[in-house]
Amino acid sequence: MASSSAAGAAAAAAAGWLVSPLLQCLSDRATSCAEDLTRYLPGGAGDAHADLARLSDCLLRLHASASAVKRTRRRPFDPSLAAWLRPLKDAAHDADDLLDDINYDRLAESFAAPRPKLRRILDYSRSLCRRLFFSDDPLSRLPSVLEKLEAASAAYNGVVRLVQLDVATSSQPGSPLARKFSSATPDDNTLFGRGHELASLLERLVGCNGPAQQGNQGVPVVAIVGDGGIGKTTLAQMAFNHLNIQVHFDLRMWVCVSSCMNVMKLTREILQQTTEEKDYGGVVSFSKLQDLLMSAVAGKGFLLILDDVWDDNGWKLWENRDQWRSLLAPLQNCQQESRIVVTTRMKMVADMLGVRIPIMLVGLGTEEHWLLLKKFALGCEKSCEYPQLQEIGRKIALKLRGSPLAAKVTGGMLSVTRSTRDWISILETDIHGDIVSTLLSSYYHLPPHLQCCFTYCSIFPKNWKFEPKKLVRMWISQGFIQMENGRSMEYFGREYFKQLLSRSFFHTLKRGKKMLYVMHDLIHDLSQMVSDGDYMRVEGDMSKYILPTVRHLSVSSKSLGQIMNQYDLKRLRTLIVFRDPLIPLSRIPNGFLNEIKNVRTLDVSGCDISELPEAIGLLTHLRYIALPDTIKILPESVSRLLYLQTFDIPKKCQLNRFPGGMHQLAHLRHLGVDSKYISMIRGIGSLVNLQGSVEFYVKKEKGQTLEELKDMKDLHGVLNIENLENVQCREEARKAQLAHKQYVKILKLEWSFPNTGFGPTMDADVLDCLQPHPNLEELHIARFVPIASLRLWDFIHEVGA
Repeated sequence: MASSSAAGAAAAAAAGWLVSPLLQCLSDRATSCAEDLTRYLPGGAGDAHADLARLSDCLLRLHASASAVKRTRRRPFDPSLAAWLRPLKDAAHDADDLLDDINYDRLAESFAAPRPKLRRILDYSRSLCRRLFFSDDPLSRLPSVLEKLEAASAAYNGVVRLVQLDVATSSQPGSPLARKFSSATPDDNTLFGRGHELASLLERLVGCNGPAQQGNQGVPVVAIVGDGGIGKTTLAQMAFNHLNIQVHFDLRMWVCVSSCMNVMKLTREILQQTTEEKDYGGVVSFSKLQDLLMSAVAGKGFLLILDDVWDDNGWKLWENRDQWRSLLAPLQNCQQESRIVVTTRMKMVADMLGVRIPIMLVGLGTEEHWLLLKKFALGCEKSCEYPQLQEIGRKIALKLRGSPLAAKVTGGMLSVTRSTRDWISILETDIHGDIVSTLLSSYYHLPPHLQCCFTYCSIFPKNWKFEPKKLVRMWISQGFIQMENGRSMEYFGREYFKQLLSRSFFHTLKRGKKMLYVMHDLIHDLSQMVSDGDYMRVEGDMSKYILPTVRHLSVSSKSLGQIMNQYDLKRLRTLIVFRDPLIPLSRIPNGFLNEIKNVRTLDVSGCDISELPEAIGLLTHLRYIALPDTIKILPESVSRLLYLQTFDIPKKCQLNRFPGGMHQLAHLRHLGVDSKYISMIRGIGSLVNLQGSVEFYVKKEKGQTLEELKDMKDLHGVLNIENLENVQCREEARKAQLAHKQYVKILKLEWSFPNTGFGPTMDADVLDCLQPHPNLEELHIARFVPIASLRLWDFIHEVGA
């Protein structure tokens, strides 16, 4: 019961922050829209200008109110707050859509055919007049949206009195910015208080058969059993990487099972662990996978770690046993010293696998637990400098009852402050004996912007491997990150992610040279707990009911047709379609895109489509889109996605062309496609926010001269400029302003053929005007014939300085 009320309190708080930052941003945007009306229709904007001013003022008042609700962190959950916050969120999102639509029309006007300035103003004024008086125009929705927000504002005082909300004395938690996927690699090599358990585990793996041996003939199984967050995975990691283990076994494999017991999927993952050179994703025959696995382990002594094993609640005990026998059958043809280790919260799993005496993990001892908490709270600092904090920290550790995960998360929460008052506050009001309450406390102490980003992760499946770059771009598409002090949104997004990582909301996972990030299953459960009906994940069949409040949804590819027919999707702001590995790729149903017109983030990489539907142009709010590697044709309507920031197309795709209007996507920041396709964009100079590498072919036609690069100051990585013989004068080369492109690391300058003429050439003049920024790391010049008067070596010297 206590956990239930705590979850309700978390949901109420989540509702507060979900709307609070949005309201502030919307107020600024409403003011900007009102100024645009005044600029283009002075004295003639009717009621729209006044309504937008009222909208801005109302949003500002509601921002203060919602922030006050968030600051109280009320416990237990009060339904009166939810009754007020829910319609407020709905109205705020309606206002967001409305302002988006109004601004979209202004953007569309700016890309109209070139006209004299006065003519453009008159045309824009006429379009505004049409929008003021026709019902299908966004401005016609303004009075209705304003009415909803003012009703919420009027209701606030009543809610305050009803729940006795003390907004004057509440304090703001946190500080401003200054189901798990496990891996075989631990976060660090420090083990607290598990020396005896590690020694016992090593003995069972490399010593005599002992208690690990199954009752029947087969590979001996060792089970590590304990509660969530108690350190089962860490213990297994330490053993897996122990020198004795590395020497003893020919082959070591690590697979995270989690809650999904799918023998084909697990067999494929085990097989994949036997080699890094082959990819078995295309093998769909279970018997073929078993044969391949049997061959891979034949004659070898192996260690297989199956982490986070559950029983399947949908099956009977004998069915579970049959599934496990089927999974482990190919592993019997191996050397006798082979071992299997399972970690599980459920002793019945150990019993089912025939383990007679499992290793039972309990909480850490008092001193070891304090040392772990201190490591995460005070880091490498000399703890003797904080005697008061040490005293308080020991008391906090006692209340955490030996849970290593609770110590890590609470330590991360404490690490952001050295204030004695803050530590005492956490000790007195936030720490409880159960892990759920402790995790909730860590969530409460996140600043609002981090709460927002963390909860968004709930729509990803357990076991998900997060790529920070992609996740940050999704956060940006949802408006969770704003530019400040000249720093980019990507910069702040990376900082947000680092802060969540430092507070143990993510853990690292190294795959070769690539670093990925994962969530412990309890942390993932927390993200779902605080999502407050806004976020939902549908996996497998459609037995889950999609709440009408859901705005962020992830589904398997086979479910698209069902959700279109059964649910109203107009509220959706995020839709992610994951591929179901057990079935062939599914297509996007006809008419589906028409149903999700308000979506901001769309990832259909799990679908099987070769041609993006023309209806994509209806998604005018879209900021982020990711396509599958089967895509070949992009419709011209893509050029109507004027808000688009990220366009992610796998580099292996073979596109026939790029839409002619791609230059209109002035908000585009990331274009993830082979750079040869970027060279097809005529007028690419309009994409002034574009980051990443660019391949540019110089031509003499308008929109493809070297001058197009002038304002593209955010380019990163490689800039490859070809066909430089088409540059017509020094001034054209100078206008490219390569010296202002500080993020370009590799510059390639290429002529199509060497100019072997006598005397000074245009090539030398062009090269003289293409001096890059001093941050450049590599310079490549191809098919250029230097002349005696060119100070080429000075040029190269300045590049390398």
